[in-house]
Amino acid sequence: MKPLRVGIVGVGAIGGHLAGVLLSGQTDVTLCLRHRHVETFQTQGLQVQYTSQADEVVAQKFAPTQFHLHTLDSLPDVDLLILTIKTQHWPALLKQWIAAATHLPPVILCLQNGVGFHEQVANDLQLHFPKNLPEVLGGMVPFNVVFEAGIYRQSSLGPYYFSKNESVQVDRLKQHLKKAKFSFVEQENFLGFQWTKLLLNLNNSINALSGDSLNDQIANSNFRRVFAQAMQEGLRVAHKKNIQLEKIQGLSPQTMLHLLRLPRFLFLPLLKFVFRIEKNSRTSMAQDFLARRPTEIETLNGFVVTEGESLQIPTPINRFLVEEVRKVEAAAFSDEVLMSARQALTQRGSEL
Repeated sequence: MKPLRVGIVGVGAIGGHLAGVLLSGQTDVTLCLRHRHVETFQTQGLQVQYTSQADEVVAQKFAPTQFHLHTLDSLPDVDLLILTIKTQHWPALLKQWIAAATHLPPVILCLQNGVGFHEQVANDLQLHFPKNLPEVLGGMVPFNVVFEAGIYRQSSLGPYYFSKNESVQVDRLKQHLKKAKFSFVEQENFLGFQWTKLLLNLNNSINALSGDSLNDQIANSNFRRVFAQAMQEGLRVAHKKNIQLEKIQGLSPQTMLHLLRLPRFLFLPLLKFVFRIEKNSRTSMAQDFLARRPTEIETLNGFVVTEGESLQIPTPINRFLVEEVRKVEAAAFSDEVLMSARQALTQRGSEL
């Protein structure tokens, strides 16, 4: 049998991590990059560090000859294409595909935060590529990855999640993940899982605005109260929409909400034994802040605000978080505005 050929579009933290895991599982991997990033991988290769199913830390380095490089102008000939781009970058990528009259692969797997992105991709492709329509699947990444010192390093635990499907290509993907000893979970109620992940990701903006590591931020009582209230608003919206929420790593959103509201002296021990967050871990939005690049705030807290408006459910905390992130972005992430945002966040938490 020929090796599975996988293309990864968007080699940020998650894309780089996934590439390394798949290379560990002897997959034929092609990284699809912007022109300015090609040279970096040509000279430096790829380094990854992750935790296996056996809780063992796996660290590997791959030479440039062990994978392929491709620019985003068109798509490589692969069996499976994995999108790890931010949702806001999809329209520009779609335009490139249309302009190049790209031949699409048989299966596309979307690994994004938020709800329903894979359905948007499927609808857009059906409109523009009706004669070459791939199967579009949803996936989710419940753990954090940081890119530090040239290494894509998994900084919190968890498996990949995929929507339940019978695709031959995705089945082969799972076999390669098994070879790399990396866990995954098939999720039948994928919408409910997406919503649960969305509720957890409402903390991304809080972590970014705080300027702290994820551990320090979640240990801060004021910031934790803001997170709990943002999650409570999201839960009201989800219940109104009759979403059947799922557990992530054994925790339901309701349990998480209860834990967040515990007194500090009871909550702090849970950071080590329940949440298992690495000391210097940060959310993806916090990493966007550090890199001074646009965030996906509209996909997360902004989505809750929009859905709340349509259902006439107030979402003042999520609206506050959206407004603060927008201020920071509009000010080009200036130190003065960042400090002001942290102060506003602290003040809001003290009032709850």
